[in-house]
Formats: sequence, C-alpha cells, structure tokens
Amino acid sequence: MKISILGYGNFGSGFGEYLSRLNHEIIKEEVGDAELVFVSVPSFAVVPVLLGVKEKIIGKKIVICSKGFTDDGKLIGDVLKENAIDDIFFLYGPTLIEGIVKGEISAEIVYEDDNFIVINDAHPVSEGHCLILSKRHYETLFDLPSTFGGELVALAKAQGLRLIKESKAEGIKFVNNNFEAAGQVVKHFHLHVIPHKKGKTIGRV
Repeated sequence: MKISILGYGNFGSGFGEYLSRLNHEIIKEEVGDAELVFVSVPSFAVVPVLLGVKEKIIGKKIVICSKGFTDDGKLIGDVLKENAIDDIFFLYGPTLIEGIVKGEISAEIVYEDDNFIVINDAHPVSEGHCLILSKRHYETLFDLPSTFGGELVALAKAQGLRLIKESKAEGIKFVNNNFEAAGQVVKHFHLHVIPHKKGKTIGRV
C-alpha cells in the first residue's frame, strides 16, 4: 500500500519507519497517488493542512494523529465533513473511544454496563492490562460526574480482584492521567488497571 505522511514529526517519522518495515511505500510531505493519508501535525493545523490538499485527498482514507478538537472547540471531524472530507479515523481523541463504545471499532470487551466499558489494552504493558472507559464523553476525571464515583471504585476493585484471581497479578496499579502536562494523550476519561508481579519491571503508561 502507498501511504502519504503529512507533517513528518517525531511520531510520523517513527510510524513511517515502522510501515516501511512492513513493506508499505511511504510518500513524505505530499499526497501523490497514496491510498491512505496519515496526518501527524498539531491539532490546530489539521484542518488547514487537509483543506490545503483537499482536491488530492477526496476519496482517500485519512488517519489523523491528533486529538479530535480544533483550538476553538469544534470537532475536527465535523469541520472536515462539512468540506466533503469524511473517510476519517483518529488515532487519539474521543473519536477512537466513541467508536469502541458504539461497536464501530473492534476491541476485546471484558465488561460493560450503562456507564462504563472495560476493554483489554491494545498495547498492554503486562498480561491482563485493561482500561475502564466512560461510555459518555468526559475528557478527564474532573469532568466525570461525582455520582459515578462509587460505581467507578467498585468496578476498579472488581477488575483488580479478577486479575489477581486469574493469577495474572500479585499486585494492581491504577493509573489515570489528567491533562497534557500529566501525560494524558487520549482526551477521554480512562483508568488503566495494570497487573504487577514481583520481580517484573513494566513500562510506563
């Protein structure tokens, strides 16, 4: 497959190298005859960059490595669809998780109720690593209604105990990053449930 990468930043560069090893042909900084266009630019630049090459990308699949909002709070996807650019997938941001919640994007679902869904992490740092996601879009823990607190704590405890009982863990770490300065990448509330075993070092999330 021919893949165009617009905005060849650190993430785009690494992604391009990875795709090249999979024998995909990479086109840097232009669309050309690529079948898929990968956009690796800051969120404020996504719309201007794509509108600048609109005639070349109509009908192509677009993958955007950015949060789902413009700086003035509009959904990037909505702005692009208004301009007839509609075959879009976000690596990060609310679109990805909303797609999982709606069943439009596949994921290994462990548990589901009216307010939360639990999935296995697609890139686990240890065996059994899972995520608790809010079904409605809340960007951080601070946006989550306080009335959800008891339910969230009960669910976190249940998932931790499940992993211990399945012999995947001797200890459990719960991780929730809020805001970019604290390392939050996906702009949708999610709580990591990470199994630990003695003597094993695992990566950061």
